[in-house]
Amino acid sequence: MAKEETTKTRDKRGSDLWLLQPDQFHLIRFPDLDEDGNKLNKRIDFSHIPAFADEIEAHGKIERAIFFYKQGGFYQVTDGECRCRAVMLLAERGVSIELPAVSEARGTTLSDRLYKQIILNNSGKAFSPVEDAEVIAELIKQGEKEEDICKKLKYTKVYLSNLKLLQKSPKKIKDLIGQNILSSTLAMDILRENKNFDDAVKVIEDAMAHNVGTKGTTKITKKDVVKSKGKVNSFSAVRKVISKAPKRTVRMDKIDLFNTLKSIYDGEYTVEFLLSELYEPLPEKLKKEKKSKKQIEMELES
Repeated sequence: MAKEETTKTRDKRGSDLWLLQPDQFHLIRFPDLDEDGNKLNKRIDFSHIPAFADEIEAHGKIERAIFFYKQGGFYQVTDGECRCRAVMLLAERGVSIELPAVSEARGTTLSDRLYKQIILNNSGKAFSPVEDAEVIAELIKQGEKEEDICKKLKYTKVYLSNLKLLQKSPKKIKDLIGQNILSSTLAMDILRENKNFDDAVKVIEDAMAHNVGTKGTTKITKKDVVKSKGKVNSFSAVRKVISKAPKRTVRMDKIDLFNTLKSIYDGEYTVEFLLSELYEPLPEKLKKEKKSKKQIEMELES
């Protein structure tokens, strides 16, 4: 397509492909609000742009078009901000790559744009759960039904519920996720398991105090949360404590093996509980006598 065609203002928006040249990039705008005053891009983290630019340079082209509407002679980008920024960064480096763009059809709604952001980004640099949660909140605000959101985005009801909870969580939790100190998965687990946001923040702070900054670690895990509560969720931890405890024998009649294994994995037991519930001290008489394990078991059975 000739250059003059890309700069010509069109009266009717359609699905025509535009090829923006580097000398037109100064006409690109990333508005916080669209022409109707609605918030557009929910992307928060743009730290990947330099690496993205390198990837585009290696291929010599950009694979997907951006979406925009023309206003005041400018290309107002509604989807594809990361792609735009990466190609514009290459232009600053002296690498010229055309930017494919598609003008939106008239009547495109904010909900249309939000769905498009998630669907297109999921095949590239997907939104983080925090960013995803903001899109979901906006879709609900726009009157979209939750069952329709799940169907269009192929989300489960549980995941959608988790995103809603994450979106409402305190800024501190979102900031920790953004700083890669707390994973969004662990954050949602903690939010679900606690009665209120204050309790959730306390659990996270306790886990951070227990581990972050020690031994060069910077990210808390499920184990840190469990340990900060004085509980265990690994057999090695249980074995270590038992090895230091007075000699004991297993009360097999007390063990519901499946539920015990699951509970240990979930970090539901304190070491003290495990010792008291699953083990009992050997009788003093047997402790003093030097007998084989088999002899001791036979005497206990009798």
